[in-house]
Parts: sequence; structure tokens; C-alpha cells
Amino acid sequence: MKSIQLLAFFVCLSAVAAVEEIYHWKKLDYDNLPIKENAFIGKYPYYIPENNALMGVCHHSASGLTLVTVPRTRPGIPSTLNAFCTTDYHPGTSPCPWGFPSYDKNTLKPHFYDGITAKDDYSIISVFSPIIHDECHRFYALDTGVLEYGPDGYYKVQNPAILVYQLGPDSCKTRHFPLIKRIEIPSFVYKNPTGFMHIHVDQKPYGKCDDVILYMPNSYDNCLVVHDFKSGKFWTVSDPSMAPVQAESQITYNGYYYKIPMGISAVSVVGQSHGHHYPRIYYTSVASFGVYTVPRDLVWNPSTVYNTSDFQLQGYRGCNSQSFYQLIDSNTNAMFLQQMIGNEVRCWNVKNRLNSDNVETIFKGENGAMVSDITIDSSGYIWFFSGQAFSNYASDIPMNIHSVNTRLYRAKVTDVIHGTKCAPHY
Repeated sequence: MKSIQLLAFFVCLSAVAAVEEIYHWKKLDYDNLPIKENAFIGKYPYYIPENNALMGVCHHSASGLTLVTVPRTRPGIPSTLNAFCTTDYHPGTSPCPWGFPSYDKNTLKPHFYDGITAKDDYSIISVFSPIIHDECHRFYALDTGVLEYGPDGYYKVQNPAILVYQLGPDSCKTRHFPLIKRIEIPSFVYKNPTGFMHIHVDQKPYGKCDDVILYMPNSYDNCLVVHDFKSGKFWTVSDPSMAPVQAESQITYNGYYYKIPMGISAVSVVGQSHGHHYPRIYYTSVASFGVYTVPRDLVWNPSTVYNTSDFQLQGYRGCNSQSFYQLIDSNTNAMFLQQMIGNEVRCWNVKNRLNSDNVETIFKGENGAMVSDITIDSSGYIWFFSGQAFSNYASDIPMNIHSVNTRLYRAKVTDVIHGTKCAPHY
């Protein structure tokens, strides 16, 4: 028995050792801000360093462009959607991102706080988690259109929208990012726009770049919004399994008690369509220990009438396993899950039975921080942030960012799951 425990310990050590810290930030400095840092926009300061917490990340291997987000859940954030080039910074440094596609598109305007919405000349208001469709070198972002400034400030500036940009191998040199399309999300598919934190791209078999289906979970409406990019249609998919489990919505983090009654937050797909055998969409709610699936072909049909049996429980990850984000590596079938408590990234191979024995820890960070996003690039590397968390929403008092560094980590997927139960041939 002791030898088995020692083996498990050394396997865990080897997985953690494969994770490399690339960059870190004590304070987020932007590259050449266009407005003086002590300026005001409306009644709020343009830049409050303590409130700028990095959250979302994705990496474009072909150009070296890394895109990062700072959601506007506090005032004083000059740019919510940003980028920097890995070739410009050595590992161990603190990159200074610049507004993507420009500062102009990310800069707020005084009338945004007066209930006057932006219509013709849109701005990018608040983005949580971006994604890159590597096959087509397209970048997707979901803008909530809302400023959430703690309990005393909430401003709906414009309707939530999908932003799609074209990337190229020379994007870092040119900084030219053509906007392919901006798509406003119609009001009939959502009630609370702040529930839109993630967007996912699903390529249709044998299709071209426009033949994609977009999934947008809404954590407060407890439903999955689906969009056919080519036809322009929107529809929703809902089931009780997408709602929070009240008994699993309570956590203690850094000595504070929080209640997070949030539903479906992220989805992922494994497998390709072959004949009549369709892959399934995997999803979980923030306040839930379970993972569920639904057939992809049913979700793709806006006229589908669902049965309870269409939504299947795969199993439970274990106690205190609340998670904002998950994704599946299509090459290995390994699902990576952000775990709030413990500042961890965990993995599970979807070909195995889901229970706590088959879930492994591949990263455990410093106390007081939390993994905020996970992405996998076309070179087979997994990237994720570990940094500030719940204090974003606690009050209007500036955050104490000096207590926790934000760190960007990277690891080769095959290395980090080698020897674990998440490997394809364990």
C-alpha cells in the first residue's frame, strides 16, 4: 500500500514539474497608454493600477501573439481586451500589453455612465475569456457590454456582442487585425448579459471557416446560447442540470465565505462526427461537482425538443471541486479543469469513468491566488493564469494586488499528463 502511495506522489510531482512559469506581474503596466493615467472618464479614474487583474488568455502560435483580458468588474481599467508578443519578452519578465485591436476601441466614453448606449460607434466594454480558432486563424471574443463596478456601480452600455478578428503569421509585426464581423446577441436569448463569460467555437465536419457553431453559456440564465455563424441564427438550450446546485454553491476561500449560485459556465467537445456517431458536448455548472453531456447533433438543431434522457450525468469530480472553466484536448481526450479551492488545475480523461479517483492534479499554485482561465494552443501547449480572484467583486475599495502576483504558466499537454490517469494509454 505504501509503495502505491509513493508512486502516486512521484507521478504528481513529475506533472507539476512539467509546468513552467512564463511571465509574472506584481502590477499590470500597459504599453503607451493614450490618456494620462491620472485623468478621469466621467466620474471614474482612467487608470487604477490595483484594479487591473488579468483573467483570460489565449495564444496564437503562428504569430506569437498572446491575448489577455482584464474584465471591467472594477473602475479604472483603461483596456479590457489586450495583446502582447512573446518574442518581445523573455521568460520571467512582466510584459506590457496594448489594447487590442487598439486602445481607441477599448477606451470608455463619459456618456457610457449616463445611460446613453453606444450604437453606431461601438466600444469594447468588458471581456472575460477569449478564444482562438486555430484552423482558420480567427480570434473570438464575447463582450458583455456591461460595466460591473462592485455593488455600487452597474452600467449596461450596449448589447452583448461577439467580436471576430482575423489573425495572420505577421500579426505581431503589423498589429493589423481586420474585424471579420461584430454580431450583437439578440435580447430574446438572454436575460442577464453578465452571465456571458466564455465563448467556444465548434467546427462543422468538412466545413469552411464560416461553417462554425458558437456556444455561449450564460451562468446566470442557466442556459446555453447557440449561434450558427453562417446562417446568423441564435437559439438556446436549457436543462435543470445547467442550473447551480444550491448545496454546492457555498465555498470558503482565503478565510472568507462566498456563495456563488452560478450555473453553466463552460462547454467542450470531444470527438469528430463519423456517420451517425456524433460526439457529445461536455458541460458543468460553477456550483456543481458533476459533469454532464448532451449529443452535439441535438444542440445543433434549433427545433429540437429535448428529453430529460438527452442530458446525461458522467459522474462527480469530488467534493469542493467548483470550477469556472474546463476544456478538452482533442488529441488526448484529456479534460483540464480549473478548481477554485486550492488554486489547482486538474485533469480527467473522458474515456475513463468520472470519479475522484480518476481525477488528477497537474498544478497547485500559491495560497491566496486562483486559476482564472485555461487554453490550449495549436502547438500542444496548455496556458493558464493564476492570480487575483473574488476580491474583484467584494466592494468598491481598490484591490490589494501586492499580496498576490499574477503568473502565466505553460506546459506541454503530453508532458503534463504523462504517467497520470489522464494519459490516453494509462
